[in-house]
Amino acid sequence: MHSSQSNLVEQMIPTPFIEEIVSPHTISEEARQSQLLVLNHEVALQRQGIPLGDLAVGSLLIKHVEDSYKIITDEQTGLLNRKGMELWYERYCPEVFGVIFADGRNFKRVNKVYGHDTGDLVIQNIGHQVASKFRIGNPDNAHKQQRKDPNTRDALGIVRWGGDEFMMIVDLTSVLESQRQATLSMLQDRLRNFGTITDEKTGNEIKIEIDSAGMIGLKSDQKSLKFYRDQLDAQVSELKASRS
Repeated sequence: MHSSQSNLVEQMIPTPFIEEIVSPHTISEEARQSQLLVLNHEVALQRQGIPLGDLAVGSLLIKHVEDSYKIITDEQTGLLNRKGMELWYERYCPEVFGVIFADGRNFKRVNKVYGHDTGDLVIQNIGHQVASKFRIGNPDNAHKQQRKDPNTRDALGIVRWGGDEFMMIVDLTSVLESQRQATLSMLQDRLRNFGTITDEKTGNEIKIEIDSAGMIGLKSDQKSLKFYRDQLDAQVSELKASRS
């Protein structure tokens, strides 16, 4: 598999440290024998002069990975999209978690004044910064140990919900109940200082600002992601109204 294809497969793990909670998948001996049989057939066909790219199994596998990646991710930011987040939430939801909802300020005005291309840059910038603020880049043992410290706790799931709306789910299961709200507030404080971007046409500096709200959820409550989004969106709307 080419390096670009290998990178794509790695990106199929949409959130950091997912390997910590996914049980190892074992392949039966029958399945291994079938794989070997397919590979042997491909090798024989290559020796007959058929290019590797024309072989059905390899091509279909690569296409499946690419299509699967597109289905669950947001094209602009590379974060999970709503479908991807719902799939993740159904499978990997922590027992106790914090939900943080973030909504950009004046995004409609940016689109109206500067155009949708600049608006897209704002979205991409928010998405990339949210990811950097909530993820630990290198999941080696040292970083995994750091996750015991709430100050370095990363999000398990990050989604672009739509437009300039983003949502993060953070695992609070190991945090003492008395400290969960403070931990959630500390994490929410990360959603500051997004800086500015420069509009290419006018040269104007556009300040990026967002409003956010957070709440604690329990897996046992079986609430949907939309439930949390609607609850937090109402809180953010109240916050925006109080400033106007």
